[in-house]
Amino acid sequence: MPSFSEHFAAYVLGGFLVLVTFVAFTAVRSMRRARTDMLNAVRSTGFIPAERNDDLLQRLTRLYVHVRIPGRKATAPAFKLRNVFTRRLADGDMYIFDLIDTSGSENTYTERQGIAVVSQRLSLPAFVVLPRLAGDGVFAKFADKVIAWIVERMGGPVTFPNHPEFERYYIVSSPDPDAARRFLDGSRLGRLAELKHVGVHAEEGIFTMSRYGLVSKPNTLPELRARIEQAERMFAILAQ
Repeated sequence: MPSFSEHFAAYVLGGFLVLVTFVAFTAVRSMRRARTDMLNAVRSTGFIPAERNDDLLQRLTRLYVHVRIPGRKATAPAFKLRNVFTRRLADGDMYIFDLIDTSGSENTYTERQGIAVVSQRLSLPAFVVLPRLAGDGVFAKFADKVIAWIVERMGGPVTFPNHPEFERYYIVSSPDPDAARRFLDGSRLGRLAELKHVGVHAEEGIFTMSRYGLVSKPNTLPELRARIEQAERMFAILAQ
């Protein structure tokens, strides 16, 4: 006959297994609910699932490897796309996408609900725009130093000394600084400075807008609508 201690151990183990099962079930149900909410939010803004995205993946891989880290010699990240949605524009296509880096031991999100615009009206030099926090606090100054360090690793900043308002809010990197300066003229820099806190990767006929901050959660519907509006304004600024 099993002893009291054996009965007690069995009860504890059984209770632990029930607790683990409940936690796992709750987590899965929460993830499914979050995904359903995300899908409903994206569809409510006029986007539909994208059937084929091989060309988009190639373009994004170039943006996030060769443009972001010019002359990279190390092993490049291997990306895959997930949750890709598209909406036709008058002069192109807008995409919402998750870009996942699969080259490490664990998959990590490079973009979570990033936005891309592809259009023949775009003829862009290769450049990356990163936002500064532009604050006076200790955290803001530290974050801006980190961003400046990242840009140094990307090949150094492209400076715009005649446009201090833009440089207060943004820092630019490009594998072709002269082309970036010619394209980002005074009018475009002024309009970009008005947007604030957006990140851009651009080359040829595509640009993307990045999320910053907490990227572990999908956008709420108001946030998503605001970001789509920003992407439309960015398209108007960058298009020829």
